Amino acid sequence: MRVIRTASEMREVRRGISGSVALVATLGGIHAGHTAHMDTVRPLCDVVVGSLFLNPTQFGPGEDLSTYPADEAADLAEFEGHRVDIVFAPSVDEMYPPAKMEVPQVDPGPVASVLEGVYRPGHFNGVA
Repeated sequence: MRVIRTASEMREVRRGISGSVALVATLGGIHAGHTAHMDTVRPLCDVVVGSLFLNPTQFGPGEDLSTYPADEAADLAEFEGHRVDIVFAPSVDEMYPPAKMEVPQVDPGPVASVLEGVYRPGHFNGVA
């Protein structure tokens, strides 16, 4: 399993893949839902890519990012145990470079104010 830390390397590697690719996107804290997804897509595509990025923009006021149950070593072991080929695990600075760019915001519209959006205002702006 290859672990990639930069967006530029991920783009370069992706360009070199000629077959089908499945993405299993996570914040870390790998659980049975993630591993079921990994196991489901494995026979359906040539390459399975996992993402491991604890995105701070998905956490709103009063939500404690620092207590999110992510353990990179354990998460990477889960990816490897479920035959994921590549894990994209960038740092926050890689995804949101200081002083290089403004953090993009996407308004997901009215769907963001129902279900989980009712309890986590702004959450889906970070997801989008």
